[in-house]
Amino acid sequence: MSALKFLFSTQGRVTRLPFILFVVGLRLVTEIAHYFARNQDPSTSIIQYSNVFAIIGVVGLIALWPVFAITVKRLHDMNLPAVLALGHFIPFPLGFLSSQFILAQIQSPDSNSALFLSATQITMQIVYFYILALLLVLSLVKGTKGQNRYGSDPLSKGGGAEAAF
Repeated sequence: MSALKFLFSTQGRVTRLPFILFVVGLRLVTEIAHYFARNQDPSTSIIQYSNVFAIIGVVGLIALWPVFAITVKRLHDMNLPAVLALGHFIPFPLGFLSSQFILAQIQSPDSNSALFLSATQITMQIVYFYILALLLVLSLVKGTKGQNRYGSDPLSKGGGAEAAF
């Protein structure tokens, strides 16, 4: 499987090893970005501070499709439908709504935006719990042996880690 097909196609199956390697690699990239963000002092340059968070947001948006595609292929390996991966798309609109409610609360502290903000944050926590549970299941549960409705077993082509890619 080519790197482009691995990252952008939702067709086929992916075993646990490449899935875990992708998740760990993406986590390392996001931790490095968050390290730089945490070490920025907003009092020195608010523009530089906001640019760091903008870059993190853009990287997150760029990584969203590969995360979705690889999750779908991992679900396919377990003979499960792609719809279970749709939870990855929910945090971005919820994050946007949260920021809008925070702005509304700052502008008008008497508004009901605090109630909506709390509801949005609770929903966000539920979604994050779902994504974490999905990550654990996809990392720990073996795929379907042999052919399934999404294709042939990636390990049957030659076995081992090299067959996973």
